[in-house]
Amino acid sequence: MKKWFVILSLVLLLSACGSDEADKTSTNADPEAAKSEKTEQAESTEPSQEDLNESLKDEAVAANFVELNSDEAEVGLKVHATGEISNIQENGIFRTFTLTTDENDGTGMYSIKDLLKEEEYTEGDIVKVYGIYDGKDEVGFPVISSTVIEK
Repeated sequence: MKKWFVILSLVLLLSACGSDEADKTSTNADPEAAKSEKTEQAESTEPSQEDLNESLKDEAVAANFVELNSDEAEVGLKVHATGEISNIQENGIFRTFTLTTDENDGTGMYSIKDLLKEEEYTEGDIVKVYGIYDGKDEVGFPVISSTVIEK
């Protein structure tokens, strides 16, 4: 009699566990569908990268090396600068380079983080960079995190 009771208990236990998995599978499908719907809605309301780039170009002010090199410069300021590329490096997922500009009565040097790496360029190229001021690097150069680089 004990054998039958143990066997019956095991069968009930296993069938109870088995039915939970079927329920979980059906309930897991609903959150995934809900997530994909939310993602689609978010994608339709978020601006495209092209729109963001155009907005950046419209709002960016000319970078001023003296102002950005001071300790009072506003991090997050949208700026643009035109200059010559030197010292190109691959740093993790970003490409960085030094941009040397001719400004007013002197020369400015910026460290540029190329966030998208869409444009091909070499040392000596003259480019126009749009991005946000992101503080200073370890050398003391003002850093511009850029999403738009034009030759």
